[in-house]
Amino acid sequence: MSLTEISTLGQNYFRFEISRLPTVQYYIQEANLPNLILEAQDQPTTLGIPVRRPIGAYRFENLTLSFLVDEKMTNWLEIYKWMRHLGNIDTDTDNNQLPFESWQTKAYLYLTKGTYNDNLKVIFHEVFPVALSGLKFMTDSPANAVQKATVTFAYTYYSFDPDPGNITS
Repeated sequence: MSLTEISTLGQNYFRFEISRLPTVQYYIQEANLPNLILEAQDQPTTLGIPVRRPIGAYRFENLTLSFLVDEKMTNWLEIYKWMRHLGNIDTDTDNNQLPFESWQTKAYLYLTKGTYNDNLKVIFHEVFPVALSGLKFMTDSPANAVQKATVTFAYTYYSFDPDPGNITS
């Protein structure tokens, strides 16, 4: 790759897809590519200074999306219903009705080039919502102010397509 082929990645060069939430993906304003943390542990030495070693355990930061809420709250309610069906809030019979295989899904963060053509796909495996922000209604807000909500997802891990992780040296 020559220096003339290098372009910067813009903050708005992305799109997000999650088949479980079709009315949310159109309104997404922000998405994060979460931190990846490789755990390390001290290895004792006779010198009194421990040596840090990777232990092969990974932690991923949660995936967070911000989206505009539509007038009928359809997209906000999609997430709310999914979360309601993952646990029991008021009775054992009305909630937790999803079959286990439907609790989680895959999600895709497409990082695009300056031309908005796909460049790299980030695949989030076994995604499920863990937090949904509330909505604040105010009588003194401007007439054109829109509601923005945030949803936080837990997941097992993320991978890339194409995979940049191959070690060549």
